[in-house]
Amino acid sequence: MVIDLNPINWSAPLLSIGEVMIEFAPDLCQNSKRLSYSLSFGGDTFNTAILLSRLGVKTSFYSNLGDDDKSHSILKMMRDEGVDPSLVKLFPGRAPGLYLIKNHENGERSFSYWRKEAPAREMFSSTDEISIFLPKLARFKSIYVTGITLAILEQESRYRLITLLSECRKAGATIVMDSNYRSKLWKDKQSASDTILELAKVCDVSLVSLDDERELWGADITAE
Repeated sequence: MVIDLNPINWSAPLLSIGEVMIEFAPDLCQNSKRLSYSLSFGGDTFNTAILLSRLGVKTSFYSNLGDDDKSHSILKMMRDEGVDPSLVKLFPGRAPGLYLIKNHENGERSFSYWRKEAPAREMFSSTDEISIFLPKLARFKSIYVTGITLAILEQESRYRLITLLSECRKAGATIVMDSNYRSKLWKDKQSASDTILELAKVCDVSLVSLDDERELWGADITAE
């Protein structure tokens, strides 16, 4: 499968929209029977923002966090990695979500999440937020979102975000999406496929996987 990334202007500022969470991953070296974990921070759009910044792309991140020490540690990590955190909003008395990684003997990983109260789920929850946010997007030539970004939002917020992206595209921004379907985050498969399809309609570059295509639309695709 060939993905055309030519529409993306890598020399211009890029905005990644999504959630960053507290991550607990098993230590690779276990010297006792007691399992221990290393603390870090992660999330699909957050990881992408850091990677692009390391590659020299001027990258910013948009999300909601709390005002606890871990939220401030996340902001520090962004600054240390060269990701602009100026569009991240802090909510008093709140904290980011958390996930735990489990490594399986076959090399696969599974994830357990605690994110229902995460402030990132409230992104785009009001029209006022859209009107305040839209003028700040003029400097971005590319905007990146994923299916997970949509999945954690309420339905009205999802379509506010899609409408916002459509307006940004009309103004000249390149919209990039990754389907990144996670069934546990959606009410049902139909809701996921309908929403991700609406997102795809306003995007210039769609990054999809064979697994997502088969799961969401039953696509009969054979990889060569």
